Amino acid sequence: MARNMAGPLLFLNLVLYCIVVGVASWCINHYINGQFAHPGVGGNGATMLFLMFALSAGVVGIVSKLPGALHVRAWRGDSLAAAATTSVVAFAITALAFG
Repeated sequence: MARNMAGPLLFLNLVLYCIVVGVASWCINHYINGQFAHPGVGGNGATMLFLMFALSAGVVGIVSKLPGALHVRAWRGDSLAAAATTSVVAFAITALAFG
């Protein structure tokens, strides 16, 4: 049962990380252009740092889905090690981006 559910959950996680990358890059674009008064862009000192961590967390999360997909396809112990390592790194950067 776990193998049957891993694929759809991996795809859902990929879609959510793509949304994070899209929103973070949009906010960084407005922040760089000096549009601080835009409703979607905050305006304190930690905003740029938060956006950089969110963007890097999204990119690392998207990249970590490749070993996850390869593990779902192979379902062996050696592929599990690669998938687990990259997912833990992606989770750590995502937790750092939470603030």
